[in-house]
Formats: sequence, C-alpha cells, structure tokens
Amino acid sequence: MRMGILLLAALPLVAADGIAGKWSITGDIVGHAVVLNCSVEAKPEAKIAGTCTLTGSDGTESVKISGEAKGEKFNFEFTTGSGYTLAYAGTLQRDTMQGGIEVSGASGTFTGKRSAE
Repeated sequence: MRMGILLLAALPLVAADGIAGKWSITGDIVGHAVVLNCSVEAKPEAKIAGTCTLTGSDGTESVKISGEAKGEKFNFEFTTGSGYTLAYAGTLQRDTMQGGIEVSGASGTFTGKRSAE
C-alpha cells in the first residue's frame, strides 16, 4: 500500500520532467503564425518554467514562460513586450505536443516537436 502511495505522489514530478527539454512549437491564431523555440525546465510540484524565442507578426523576442504539467496535460503562458498574454494548453505524447492558444479573446491551435539537444 505504501509503495502505491509513493508512486502516486511522484507522478506530477515525472510528468513535468517529461516536458523538460527543447521544443519547436508552431501555431496559428486567427491567421497569424506564432513560432516558439523553447527551452523548458521541470520545477518542483509539477511546475514548469523556461525561455522561448517568439517569432510572430510583431518580430522576434525572448519571453519567459511559466506553467505546469500533470499527466499528459500541460499549460504555460507568457506576456509579450507589447503586453499580450498568450496561454497555451495541450497534451504531450513523448516527443510531440498539441493543443490550443488563447490571447485577448482570440483562439488558435499549436503543434510542437522536441528538438535535438
């Protein structure tokens, strides 16, 4: 019984570790392409953090992300230099991810692939 409880307690950290690494993410929000190249780190309590290079219609900038990963589901967000907050939520399957993006009442979709380290 104790072993089962210990294994269940470790699941959130394992999930966050699963998303750790470098990712190339492409998305579309109402016809506007959004490209992220991210380095994601696992943090305690299923939290994730990292830095992404964002390429969009306003140019290229570096942004800090924060979020969490539990099971195969994850979410993260960041705020651009122009003040827009983009929220990503999706599912992870080994070296791929997919999901939705929300920003200022508009929504879109994204896909991602793990990059070589």
